[in-house]
Amino acid sequence: MKKVLLIVALLLAFTMIFSSCGGEKNETPVEQGIVEAPASASVDIHAVMDEITSAVEMPQEVLELKTNEDLGDYLYVDGSLVKDFAVKMDAGNIGTMLVIIEANSEANTQQIVEKLEKKVADDINTYKSYNPEYASMLENSKVNVDGAFVSLFVSKQADRAVEIYNSYINK
Repeated sequence: MKKVLLIVALLLAFTMIFSSCGGEKNETPVEQGIVEAPASASVDIHAVMDEITSAVEMPQEVLELKTNEDLGDYLYVDGSLVKDFAVKMDAGNIGTMLVIIEANSEANTQQIVEKLEKKVADDINTYKSYNPEYASMLENSKVNVDGAFVSLFVSKQADRAVEIYNSYINK
């Protein structure tokens, strides 16, 4: 009986591993040609994220969100509101969280802000008792809005991340 349970458990584990690999990124409405990009589309948020991650201390294991489903699963953000995004975070979900999201329209930014603020509030409540240092970083973080762009930088070097981000967004 134990062997049968072990085999079933291994089959389930392999199924979960292989079903999560190779997922395709869902095209955003802009990529599909449905929605016109906002005027702020000249900012390459992936280049901004690359510069930020090269300038701030990053965890050993980094999780990069790649699909609209990832946004919902990790940040509560509805992927249909998003034109593009760059998100890198500590794979252990306790530490650095760098988020840059470009909304489909400036009207959608408020919904994205609300979801990110809820994520931060939930994490503060979760980590306050057993990881006060991370809870403090979350409490000192701020969700920022610049036109269609929404950002959140949780890091020991969040000020540096914001400085780099602002150098691109406020040109």
